[in-house]
Amino acid sequence: SQPLYYYLAVSDNGSSWRSSDGITWTAFTAPTTGQLNGVVYGLSKFITIGAGGFIAYTADLSSTGTWTQASSNTTSSLNALASNGAIVIAVGDNGTILRSDNGASWSQASSTTSQHLYGISYSGSGVWSAVGAQGTLLTSSDSGVTWKAATANTSNALRATAAQTSSVTSNGSTTIGYTIVAVGDKGTVLRSTDAGSTWVAQASGTTANLLAVS
Repeated sequence: SQPLYYYLAVSDNGSSWRSSDGITWTAFTAPTTGQLNGVVYGLSKFITIGAGGFIAYTADLSSTGTWTQASSNTTSSLNALASNGAIVIAVGDNGTILRSDNGASWSQASSTTSQHLYGISYSGSGVWSAVGAQGTLLTSSDSGVTWKAATANTSNALRATAAQTSSVTSNGSTTIGYTIVAVGDKGTVLRSTDAGSTWVAQASGTTANLLAVS
């Protein structure tokens, strides 16, 4: 069975659910009884993460498919993950950043924070962005091996980040770039157009906590 043709949802009790059309959902093998916080399709498999540093992966969503647990070498909860097709990076509590190029073996990246990290994204320019508690903003341009802090000018928790392609046309020439956005508590929205080096606050029109962005 090809995972590419499935949607996969994970839950706070460790269960997982699959669908080939988004309409009909059936229970898939539960990888754990603990809370699962994220799932991504990358490296030709589904990878899920959760409480206590849990990581598992599967390349088979058929009725006989099973999960394989990977060793994360951490007990910190993992809160989000993303893939650029070549690697997967997961972030979590206590500044934890893990990276893998196969989903089975994971290495600890050089994090520059002990704050909890809640979100991660990748832009086509080769820049990874991670966000977290107390306005934490981290970026990496070497496939997530090393990370540096950026200034957010906010102490509000940042919950999620996303990157989109942008284009600027000048004198008949079009330049392709990437805009990265981070969102968080109290309506916080930050925007970067220079590969995550500088971030500018934007008016969101709300004071509600913003928990996700795409």
